[in-house]
Amino acid sequence: MHPEYGQALQSSVGSLRPAGLEQAVARVLLTTDAAKEPPITGDRKVTKGVKILLGDPKKAIIRLALPMVVAMSFQTLYNLADAIWVSGKGPDSLSAVGFTFPFFFLAMALANGIGVGGGSAISRRIGANDRIGADKVATHSIVASLLCGGVTCVVMLILLPRAMEFMGAGSALRLSIHYSRIIFLGMPFLFFNASAVSVLRSEGDAKRAMVAMALGGVLNIILDPIFIYGLDLGVVGAAIATILSMFLTTLLTLYWLLIQKKT
Repeated sequence: MHPEYGQALQSSVGSLRPAGLEQAVARVLLTTDAAKEPPITGDRKVTKGVKILLGDPKKAIIRLALPMVVAMSFQTLYNLADAIWVSGKGPDSLSAVGFTFPFFFLAMALANGIGVGGGSAISRRIGANDRIGADKVATHSIVASLLCGGVTCVVMLILLPRAMEFMGAGSALRLSIHYSRIIFLGMPFLFFNASAVSVLRSEGDAKRAMVAMALGGVLNIILDPIFIYGLDLGVVGAAIATILSMFLTTLLTLYWLLIQKKT
């Protein structure tokens, strides 16, 4: 055998010593474990809500579900409070609120759908330790909700007069159109609030989400008699009170998300 070939063979055999094998196996195991870990991007600061999400699943379900039940209950108060307060203005005023009910809840379902979809994507990225991805999803969710709110507003303002006439509004048609037009002018607020509240819930901050939704319902109950009877605006006053309560809720969620920045 040529001397150079012999030296190469000895070098190859020497690289297979037990110590060399142990080092190689250790490198493979470290690489495998690193591959199993989710990528960590962005700021690793963990909020209290995120700790709830990543903690005990049983406790997380209870601590997230109860505030959501309360919040959803308050969300239904908008039109219910309007109906109760305007009933003193006569049957036509009450009918105006009643004819707007189906369209309002249809818009609310669409707004909540966008919020729930965005919240689900945010939670998955939080679970993957991808804060930058979660921020991007939150931004896209809010932008999509504002766009859908604007489109819903335009479509409803165009179709509602014919739709209510077709439904047989009769003598309540004029009041129904006045009430519904003001309500649907505030659709961007409704859609934004749904997405903003969903962003809070998706990172485990269900309490602030509950406060935001409860605030809107309570404000509407307080403002309704002021605008309906105090300012003598009737059913139009009920619509203005509803939109104003949504707007104030929007200011609160904007403060939490953009100024306080504790999410």
